[in-house]
Amino acid sequence: MKSLLIIGAGSHGRTVAETAEACGYDKIDFLDDNAQIAIGKTDQLERLSGSYDGVIVSIGNNEVRKELIHRIQKADAPLVTLIHPRAFISPSASVGKGSIVLPGAIVQSNVVIGSGCIISIGY
Repeated sequence: MKSLLIIGAGSHGRTVAETAEACGYDKIDFLDDNAQIAIGKTDQLERLSGSYDGVIVSIGNNEVRKELIHRIQKADAPLVTLIHPRAFISPSASVGKGSIVLPGAIVQSNVVIGSGCIISIGY
């Protein structure tokens, strides 16, 4: 069983969970300071993160996301990158740790995506 801990259980977090399921994660839990579906709050991140195969931050605020990614890295927890199977990533592109590429997104040749980025599609 492949397990993932998602930090943030809002609407983006639920989108990340669906992407994680498409990537083969069976057990998905959330940490969130304000959501009923969460198994705990973000102050439990360091204690719980080592119990999962992967951890990802699904919070839209860039500064908060950066701080949480730093905490994950400091705790030596397995920060993962999620790329939905229906996204296209050029073989010459790279996607940094902790980033998510959502369904329908296209990442073209030689693009470099850093750590903790959210790549979606535009309408």
